[in-house]
Amino acid sequence: SFGGTVNVSCATGHSANGERGEMSCGVGSAATSGAWTTFTCDPVDCGVTPTVANAVVGTPSSQLYAGTASVTCNSGYSSQGLADTITCGLGSPTTSGAWTS
Repeated sequence: SFGGTVNVSCATGHSANGERGEMSCGVGSAATSGAWTTFTCDPVDCGVTPTVANAVVGTPSSQLYAGTASVTCNSGYSSQGLADTITCGLGSPTTSGAWTS
């Protein structure tokens, strides 16, 4: 009903695009109709891949949540058991992205 609010949350890996986490019913385009405010959830963005010492980071599949990029050690170097792929995951706060191995 008019003036009502609904709490909204985004799926994992997404954050509200500047909204407070709720939608509200207000006056629509016709003064006699109601309309819900819009709410969007965008995938978190990890930005450019990090530089890794003595390694080459491949082009990521995406810079957005769940994107991956390969990491290949230079000749004579070893990953010492670390993953050979980095993934765009949740940072801190969870509304930001961070590359993790």
